[in-house]
Amino acid sequence: MLSLTRLESHLVPLEAECLRPDTLASLDNTTISRLTVWHGKTKAEVGDFFKVQGSASDGEILLRGDCSRVKLAGSGMTAGTLRVDGPIGMHTGANMRGGLIRIDGNAGDWLGAEMHGGMIVVKGNAGHHTGAAYRGAQRGMRGGEIIITGSTGDELGSTLRRGLIVVGGDTGAFPGINLLAGTIVILGKSGVRPGAAMRRGSLLVPHHKPELLPTFQCAGPLDSVFPALYFQYLEKLAKRLNLNQTLALKSWPQLTRYAGDNVTLGKGEILCPA
Repeated sequence: MLSLTRLESHLVPLEAECLRPDTLASLDNTTISRLTVWHGKTKAEVGDFFKVQGSASDGEILLRGDCSRVKLAGSGMTAGTLRVDGPIGMHTGANMRGGLIRIDGNAGDWLGAEMHGGMIVVKGNAGHHTGAAYRGAQRGMRGGEIIITGSTGDELGSTLRRGLIVVGGDTGAFPGINLLAGTIVILGKSGVRPGAAMRRGSLLVPHHKPELLPTFQCAGPLDSVFPALYFQYLEKLAKRLNLNQTLALKSWPQLTRYAGDNVTLGKGEILCPA
């Protein structure tokens, strides 16, 4: 395992797209230390900001220290494991295509933005636009899974095309806005106007009746095994990822289906208590 320990925290963001296990696996520590990063507008090297120890040959990286201003870690990665012991900054796992990112702390905005595959697990909170599309893009997250044991900010899963996002806590406003397909599970309280302009897909809020837009129509009690199957899957997932103590899973009540958003295609659904 390669260990990268942050030497000093700075207010100026550090853009470190090179910190991904699939590209570092074939490099020695001297080469890794000399890889380019951007400290604001200044070109620098990894070794200027991190103490490099161990080996990346096994495809596993550990980031230690205050990385809350480190951007783009794990972006575009296709394989391997990136572990973060502490907070991490914006755009972590953006455009990710495979592998695992596990964060034992809070994550910044745009976590997993437009990701295509792999898994991101956050034992803490995440910022705004988790799993979302960048401004002007037609699709957000297109595959993979994001599991957050805490809460998230606004526009969770904006323009989600495919994949699964699970939030153990609460969300900000507009979760699932412009949802195209895929599934979002919110185990806490949803922010206002969930699923606004959604076309397809499912938004599950099993323990809270959110404020719905008037363009959603009640379709009655849900007569389907779909929620039960998802609950079983989440139980197995929490056990496999050792999240039993942090992901708040409790039995889901009878859910009611609300179809919409009828200002668009109207084939999406929000499942929540009546």
